[in-house]
Amino acid sequence: MIPDRIEWPLTYRAKDGRSISVRHSAYGDAPALHSGVLEVAQEGVYIGVEPEGVGDVVAVIERVRTYLTTPRTAQLVGELDDQVVGEVSMRPGRFGRKDRHWCSLGMWVAPAGRGVGVGSALLDAAVKWARSEGFERVVAEVFGSNERAIALYEKFGFAPEGRQKRKFVLPGIGYVDNVLMALETGQGGSGAADAQSPQ
Repeated sequence: MIPDRIEWPLTYRAKDGRSISVRHSAYGDAPALHSGVLEVAQEGVYIGVEPEGVGDVVAVIERVRTYLTTPRTAQLVGELDDQVVGEVSMRPGRFGRKDRHWCSLGMWVAPAGRGVGVGSALLDAAVKWARSEGFERVVAEVFGSNERAIALYEKFGFAPEGRQKRKFVLPGIGYVDNVLMALETGQGGSGAADAQSPQ
C-alpha cells in the first residue's frame, strides 16, 4: 500500500534547537545549491563530483528543471535558518519496467549544516518520499572512508550490500572503497508481476 502524499515542507528540530525545513527545490534555490555543492566538491572527500563538474548557476537551474518536470524524481533541499545547507536527490532506475521498483539516492550537506541533524532530516524526508512514490528499494553509494555517512544510513535502516574495492582516490586519504547500501521500504509486491513476460 502506498502511503498518502506528503504535505511539504517537512519541519524538524535541530540538535541546537533551530528549525530545519525540507521541501522540493525551486528555481530560486539555484544560487544556493550551486554554492553549496561547489563547497562540498572542493573538500574532495564527501561526494564524487569534482568542482569543475558542478558547472555554473545556469547548469544548476537546468538540473532543478529536470527534477521538477521528470516523473518519479525528486530534489529536496534542507534549510537551516532559512538558508539552503543540503540537498538529497532521488531518481528511478534507468531501464523502465525492469528496475522501476527502486530509486537511487545522492546527498550532500554543507559544512554550515553538519552536526545538527540536517542529514537526518534530509534522509528521513527522502525515505518518506520514496515510500509515497511506491519504491520498494532505495539505493545509495558512499565512500568507504565516510564513516559518519555510513552510520547515518544504517540508523535509517540501510544495510551494506557490497563493496567495489579501491574505486576512488581521495585527497589526503588515498584509495577508498565504494560502499553500496540499500533500504527495503516495505512497499514491495508489484515487482514480480511487472517482471512477467507478456503472454
